[in-house]
Amino acid sequence: MEPKALLDFLSSAGKLKTIPRTGWIDSGVKEPESVADHSYLTTVAAMVLSDSLGLDSLKVLRMALLHDLAEAETGDITPMQKQGNHSELEDQAMKEILRVLPEALRDQYWETWLEYQAKETPESVLVHDADKIEMVLQAAEYKQTDPEAELDRFYHAMVSPSMKKILEKIKERN
Repeated sequence: MEPKALLDFLSSAGKLKTIPRTGWIDSGVKEPESVADHSYLTTVAAMVLSDSLGLDSLKVLRMALLHDLAEAETGDITPMQKQGNHSELEDQAMKEILRVLPEALRDQYWETWLEYQAKETPESVLVHDADKIEMVLQAAEYKQTDPEAELDRFYHAMVSPSMKKILEKIKERN
């Protein structure tokens, strides 16, 4: 891989470190995590869950690392803020970010992105669940450190039936 291509890709991904999570800002959290912070813990959760369930953990890790990458271009948008064409905008952003990579990597990451978006494989469902689990865990942590923030809406996240016990345990902590 050409060094410039790698640096361009990493520069795009690095933008996630500077993008605060919009839902936390809207809820009044004073010092919200960045999208990169969220993506890191989502990836760790996805790895542990995937390994414990015997799924394709390499695919899960790749998917978890890519799941919010388009936000480097679109910004972090809450579900309530998304317009009808948001999926198209994210697809365009992902294509733009991936375009600097060699074709084989670009195609592999694009296919991984599409699989995540489709939410039809056990691995993609698991990454969506890990994304929600991380969000609820973060809400619980903010509730302890930032009690004035309005966080109740985050506790209603939907996950697959096999993950509901994890969400219940998080809620019990408060």
